[in-house]
Amino acid sequence: MAGAFYPNYFVSYAKFDDREAVRALAGYDPYSTVYLSNFPLDQPGEIYTTAIKKLLEKCSNDMKVTFDGTS
Repeated sequence: MAGAFYPNYFVSYAKFDDREAVRALAGYDPYSTVYLSNFPLDQPGEIYTTAIKKLLEKCSNDMKVTFDGTS
């Protein structure tokens, strides 16, 4: 099943750069952060907050959802 989403599902640890990840994640911990992209810029991200929390509720009880306003 995961092969259907290649190359978007996999991050090779050999290429993983901590500094670049922290920069891309605006200072959040790259080991405990989920980064989603390509949301419509003409809609406020907050309308997706409830849906994201519901989809990922088994991952964490204390989840913070933020949007940076870029694609």
